[in-house]
Parts: sequence; C-alpha cells; structure tokens
Amino acid sequence: MANYTFPRNLQNHRTMMRISIHQRQNEITDISRQMHSTETVLSRIYLYMPTSVQISDGLTFENVNLSSALGMGIDAMNVVGSGGDMSGALDTVQAGVLQGVANGGGGLVAGAAAQALIQSGRVTNPRTQLLFKGPILRQFSFAHKLIPSNRSEAEDIYQMIKTIRKYSYPISDGMSSESESMFQFPDVFRIEMVSSTGGGKLKMSKIADTYCTAITTNYNPTSNAFYAGGYPSEIDIAMTFQETKTLSRADIEQGF
Repeated sequence: MANYTFPRNLQNHRTMMRISIHQRQNEITDISRQMHSTETVLSRIYLYMPTSVQISDGLTFENVNLSSALGMGIDAMNVVGSGGDMSGALDTVQAGVLQGVANGGGGLVAGAAAQALIQSGRVTNPRTQLLFKGPILRQFSFAHKLIPSNRSEAEDIYQMIKTIRKYSYPISDGMSSESESMFQFPDVFRIEMVSSTGGGKLKMSKIADTYCTAITTNYNPTSNAFYAGGYPSEIDIAMTFQETKTLSRADIEQGF
C-alpha cells in the first residue's frame, strides 16, 4: 500500500485531510446499508487542510396539485350531505370539469372552456402541496495548490495525482483479456478531516464513502519552471467527490 504526504512536514500542521482509497466490493451483500467499500486500503494520501470545507445538504420536493374532477365531485357531495344548496354543488362540479378541459391544451373546446371560466370568475383551487422525493447525493469539491520545495516532493505530488486518477477510473472487463465490453466500478474514496497530532476527527460533519467524479490538474499556472526530471514546480489540483448513497436521519445522528 502506497502512502503519499504533502507537504513532507505535514506533521507540523495542526490539521490535515486524509484520503483513504478502499477497494470496492463488487457484490453488495447488505442491501439496506448499501456498503460499497471493503476494508482493504489501496492507498492513503495526506494533504494539508483546505481553507474552506463546504458541506451542502439537499432534499428534493415536488409540487403536486391534488385537485381533480373527482375531487370536485367529492366536494359537491359534501355540500349536499351537509344540507347545502344543490345548485352550488353543481356549479362546483361544472367549474372542475371546465378547468380540466381548459388545462388539456389548445383547440376550440379548450378555448370555450377557458372563456366559460373567465365569465364565471371562478377557477378550481389546485390544492398545491409539497411531495417529498428524497435526499440528494451530496457532492464535495476540494482545491489544493501544491508547490514542492524540492525534486523529491515534486515526485511525491506526481505519484499522488497519478494514484487519485488511477483509482477514479474503472477497470476494463469483458469475456476475454482483449475485450473492453464492460467496465468495473471504480474504487471508493473515504475522506476525513483529522488532527495531525492525535489523529482524532475534527468536529465537522463527516463525509460518507464517495466516488471521485472529477479531477482537474493545472500544471505551472504562474510559472514555467521545472525540477530535474521534468517535474513541474507548481500544480493546482481540484477534486470533486460524490457520496455513494443517500443519507437518512440515522446517519446524521452518527455525525454525517
């Protein structure tokens, strides 16, 4: 297992970002937990703590209209059952039917229905409510500026970036060694913000197992200098990760 650290004196920093790359299990045995990673660590990368760590939770809802001609009919029956005016109940049903026709699209019939609603001055209450769909898969972006102080650190950065890119990509798979008809899923990244001294986790929302969905490398953004061996003297790296599963309230209780 290869470990890479930048900068080399990272232990002098009070905090660090630890990226553990875990082998993905190809058969998900626990469907309820949806665990994608094994405890087999392929590589560990230690970087200085980024200036900003943004964690965005999101939950999706959809607007739904509960009114319909059937709903209008139920309202009308409720009016009659409570001893209300029958003519008013019929007006309620008529308004609902006209609204449905008018919402159906263009054409003479829909136009006539819309005109009737305009003349009556009444439209159905759409009874709009929010329908909960579910939590989103959280996404995380991290940016680091890597300026090696010598050729040895420059080589570490080269190998570090190569390792992240390598395990972000899938393995070609097929019925023969020459076939590339299938892809195996990439491996899983476990990201933790920890203390450099005691190794304890910082009091921040934890990040569940992720896949690396994007990585951008910018070589020598402000200079054109290279170390011996062709290693760039400055590298900007931006990484985007997305969690492998959605979270529930139980996960939040556990610190995610």
